Amino acid sequence: MARIVRHNDETVREGYIRNGGKEVKLFTSALKAFQRNIRIVMAQRKHLKHFLRGKTIGRLECGRTQLEVSEELGITHSVISRLWQRFQDDGNVSRCYSTGHPRVTTPNEDRYLAVTAKRNRRSTASDLPRQLSSATGTNPIEHVWDMLGRRIAARQPPPTCLPELRRALLDEWCNIPQDQIDNLILSMPRRCKACIASSGRHTPY
Repeated sequence: MARIVRHNDETVREGYIRNGGKEVKLFTSALKAFQRNIRIVMAQRKHLKHFLRGKTIGRLECGRTQLEVSEELGITHSVISRLWQRFQDDGNVSRCYSTGHPRVTTPNEDRYLAVTAKRNRRSTASDLPRQLSSATGTNPIEHVWDMLGRRIAARQPPPTCLPELRRALLDEWCNIPQDQIDNLILSMPRRCKACIASSGRHTPY
């Protein structure tokens, strides 16, 4: 297990990684990169906010690599990789909650899940919620959050502090064309009809 050994003298701008019996000298940039990676790993103990998930997907959709986004946002590469994979699988960036949380499905959605499970006997318990979200796409606020996240991710230069982010959010919220939100709301009946017509299978929404 490697560990950082620092000199007591703060004026010395170097450190060492001690790995077994060997010591490898690190200069300031490498030492800082090592420490930043440790901070990133510690920060990942917290769950990503929905906005940050949308921001991450927005940057990836703009052509940035997972490594670039990882360094820019301070998120580990493995988290970004899983988030991107989930987004490609079912178009969803929401967290998958573990058991013990309050129920979040409506009675209609419960009936839909029961019918889907009977029609598709090979579906697993983890398949059903994904089928519900991908089939219905009936949560407009998630679509709006994704829109907002992509717009923030595309800003140049990106916000660098909380006050800037707050201003950017307000600006971008005002810049989302009202017809986009209206179209999203008006598409809900079509989404439900498509879900019913496809017998619970994937729809283009």
